[in-house]
Amino acid sequence: MRKGYTLVEILAVIVIISMIAVLALNRINEQSSQFKEISSEKYEKLIKSSAKSYFYNNKNLKQKVKNGNRYAITYTLLKQKGYLSEKMINLKTYRNINVENSCVCVEYKDYKYIFIVQQPCNCN
Repeated sequence: MRKGYTLVEILAVIVIISMIAVLALNRINEQSSQFKEISSEKYEKLIKSSAKSYFYNNKNLKQKVKNGNRYAITYTLLKQKGYLSEKMINLKTYRNINVENSCVCVEYKDYKYIFIVQQPCNCN
């Protein structure tokens, strides 16, 4: 009468469990990447929305942009004016966004205002 398992049986179980773990970790990693993409898009929409609110609340800016100028709304300005209150973090890299050199550029084209998030800021 035999008690216990052979070495081959134990190794087979370990190999099967390892394969299942690798497949599960790959799936978790894919889900995490998709979440970061969705989160960063939502963050960009939030920033654009804040810049639009600031822009439309300051009517004199509309005329400046209509005259062919591009206007830069910096993240720092949006924070100072209370349109953004939280810390800016790039969800892909988990690093703080450099607010010193980031902005939303506004231009007037084809009878509408266009808002473009830029990092680094280059609205010239």
